[in-house]
Amino acid sequence: MHIINEQEIEKLIETMPPKLNESNSIIMEDECLLTLLKYYLFLQQYASDIVTNFSFTHEDILYS
Repeated sequence: MHIINEQEIEKLIETMPPKLNESNSIIMEDECLLTLLKYYLFLQQYASDIVTNFSFTHEDILYS
């Protein structure tokens, strides 16, 4: 198992720019929490694409 770190998630986002639907997201002023929410939504919505195109497994994504 490999936990995907912030730098790797940022590289994934650069490689596959997400089209995340954030319209129903909670509005918050805390930038750290907002970034974590963005990472979570990205990993959740693009799990299959990440597994197909990169060397990560579903378990890696789940634990990240």
